[in-house]
Amino acid sequence: NEIQDSFINPPLDDDVYYDGDQQRSQQVEYFHSINCSIQCPPHWIEPVAQQTQTLVYPTSASISLKCPYQAKPKAKITWVKDGHIFVPELIELFSIDDMYLNITKATMYDAGLYTCVVENSLGNISRSFQLIVQGRSLDRPV
Repeated sequence: NEIQDSFINPPLDDDVYYDGDQQRSQQVEYFHSINCSIQCPPHWIEPVAQQTQTLVYPTSASISLKCPYQAKPKAKITWVKDGHIFVPELIELFSIDDMYLNITKATMYDAGLYTCVVENSLGNISRSFQLIVQGRSLDRPV
């Protein structure tokens, strides 16, 4: 299920983009200031500096990928790993708790591109995490 490309991000003005790790300050301020008292599409409730964030962890680490959002009506969150809907293979080592994807005792097999997609009837947003797990681990076979 290749679904990553089917999600549309809000358009941004060309002058909002910056090089490197600098924040897109206008975009962050816009999404952070939305008042969601009646209805609103999903938006981040914490600043998002980059669309894809690189995270490096050692093997055996506990990892929590976080996608804090607000939306009305209630939004559905879907986690995607490497372009496919994420289905935890070993339920005791993974948990999905609304805004969080938790990985217990990470192994090299957990490395990859994770994307959370948040959508309701008014729109959708997504953010990605490139997870790198360093070190040797043979705990979880492919």
